[in-house]
Amino acid sequence: MDTKNAGYSMHVYSAYERGTTVARRYGVQDMQEQRRNDKAHLLMEIQRKFASGTWVYTKHAVDRAIERGIWSYEIEEAIKKGEIIEDYPSDKYGPSCLILGWEEKRPLHVQVSYPHPEEKIKVITLYEPGLEEWKEGFKEREE
Repeated sequence: MDTKNAGYSMHVYSAYERGTTVARRYGVQDMQEQRRNDKAHLLMEIQRKFASGTWVYTKHAVDRAIERGIWSYEIEEAIKKGEIIEDYPSDKYGPSCLILGWEEKRPLHVQVSYPHPEEKIKVITLYEPGLEEWKEGFKEREE
């Protein structure tokens, strides 16, 4: 096959916990827009599950919350006002994402599992990010 003249298109594959894979042809700007839409939809589903009380802590998250003095209402507020800053679709324990939220002036990072229709969302870990590891605004890691 002559790859010089072959017309290759960029494909984006998004796999979701629901077991569906979507493959579509996009240009670079369309890809970025699709990623924003996917994150927005994912965040809305997570926020809906939290609002309905359909979430639980993992043992690790309970230990970290106690150790770091983070209360349930702070987690709920962070999710309610949050945004997805990192996505882990291939995490070893299942797809998850990192949400940056604020409770008053306190930034919180909360890692949660992807929403699934028949399961509760799991809070995997949580912490208050610091400037040693994160850039100003706590959305990007220091390099």
